[in-house]
Amino acid sequence: MALRINTRTRTFRRFLLLTFACFIFPIAAQTGTTSLGDPKDAVGWFQRASDQMSLRTLDSAPFHMKVKFTALPGLELLQKKEKPHIITGDGVYEETWLGPHHWRREVTLGDYHAVEVESPQGRKMQYTSDYEPSRVLMLLDALLYPIPRQRTPSELDGGHLRWKIQNNSVGGLPFVLINAVVDENEGPTAAYVFLPSGMLVQRMEIGLTASWQDQVAFAGHVVPRRLTIQAGGRTLLTADIKVEPPSQTDASIFELPGETADPGTTLRPLSAFEVRWHGVPEDFTIISPDSAVLPLVTRLVTDRHGGAQEVELLDARNLQAQANSKYLADLLDSLRRIRVRPASIDKSPTEVAENNVHLLLYGHK
Repeated sequence: MALRINTRTRTFRRFLLLTFACFIFPIAAQTGTTSLGDPKDAVGWFQRASDQMSLRTLDSAPFHMKVKFTALPGLELLQKKEKPHIITGDGVYEETWLGPHHWRREVTLGDYHAVEVESPQGRKMQYTSDYEPSRVLMLLDALLYPIPRQRTPSELDGGHLRWKIQNNSVGGLPFVLINAVVDENEGPTAAYVFLPSGMLVQRMEIGLTASWQDQVAFAGHVVPRRLTIQAGGRTLLTADIKVEPPSQTDASIFELPGETADPGTTLRPLSAFEVRWHGVPEDFTIISPDSAVLPLVTRLVTDRHGGAQEVELLDARNLQAQANSKYLADLLDSLRRIRVRPASIDKSPTEVAENNVHLLLYGHK
């Protein structure tokens, strides 16, 4: 039995497995499913959900958000006596938002702690490491950008994605599935599940599945009280979310000592279209020339110095046999040794989280 590993970095439009039906049942009792009329295309669905869930627009009401979350390990294939590479445990995220340029964000997970503020004095940040932990970036991406910014407008996707819209139901509950397809011979590369009202309940992007549940209304917007992020059948993060009007707006909470932060020093997860980034180098290991192609998805965070941090397998369900563990461990080890020119925004070094799809040819010598 052998494996051919063909690592394609930054392949955002590759094969993703869709497993969404099990998440639809828990939302069957939710309210707000009255149809408002179907948008004419996928971008219309994305924009409507974004409008419903975006708390940080110019005319949004001030709020205080507190999130208690649990970061869980994924599939790391650790060797004996090897320490875990993923920062896990219980954490807290708090945000006080008064306006687009007047807010405070603070997050703690294990030994990691960061505070970022913006006020009339500028944006400043204090942090304990040169990168934000992978699970923190997952959480913030789901909280700040449930609909990724490149989906609205669609031009930021490069205009290459074609979207398929399907109306379906599970257990009598109607939903709308929208998935992107590159061509007829490839599976969907990204997928979203909406209720007829336009409420987003699930997002599948590059091996990660985010699910929002128990939505409530706040100041004309929809706020989920429960967030779950999974990959490869494993739960990586759970979060309980509470949003209410801010009780403390004293100017001192928006102040930090020191100079204003560089553009690349931020808690906000940065997308590929925002940064200058060439990705990690491609790596090829050829072992077998035949048989079926299977998907494998990895994730890593490159820090502000270009070093790889928190490398892990997101999805390797088809390759769990013990005979393959060495090949997968070798792949992860090679990724952990990566040192590249760091990504940058406005010439400022920054971190970037990257999910990569690997194409594996699985067969016999």
